[in-house]
Amino acid sequence: MQRTVATERVRATVLRATLDALAEDGVAGLRIERVAEAAGVAKTTIYRSWGTREALVADALSEAAARDIPTPDTGSLRGDLLELARRVARVITSGDGRRIFAAFAAGSPELGEVARSYWEARFRSHQAVVERAVARGELPAGVPANELVAALVGPLVFRSLLSHEPIPAAFVRRTVDRVLGGIAG
Repeated sequence: MQRTVATERVRATVLRATLDALAEDGVAGLRIERVAEAAGVAKTTIYRSWGTREALVADALSEAAARDIPTPDTGSLRGDLLELARRVARVITSGDGRRIFAAFAAGSPELGEVARSYWEARFRSHQAVVERAVARGELPAGVPANELVAALVGPLVFRSLLSHEPIPAAFVRRTVDRVLGGIAG
């Protein structure tokens, strides 16, 4: 199905309203009626396009992640990991990002599948970092992208969302160096 400019505009408006509602109310408090009202559309438009609240949340989060945390291509594995870590840190320390990632960390049953789909999509999108590093000889073949990205993102998420500490640039660099050291070791 080809989307029109108007359809894309409606989609973008609904996804922005969804992210705003998530940031304000969390997943448990998100109501389709409120999203529809904020987006200026009928709730039937949302149900027709996304089907479920979970599908809407998954699409909104995936779209935001693709926009805010694109897969870097700096020409080196270290450069790619630094850029990826900086972008993740920027997102999870923002007000909206903190609330959204906290909802993931809370592990609500209704969000379980959405969280799994979100992380699987993120790991798939960052697979290119690993593939390019293998092609350049910076990584051995067979390094699982999901493990590498989890090793990179985990300390950032822990520090920000669980320890409630800032993420200074020096911490980002040390985290990248530890991940790289773990791969080599």
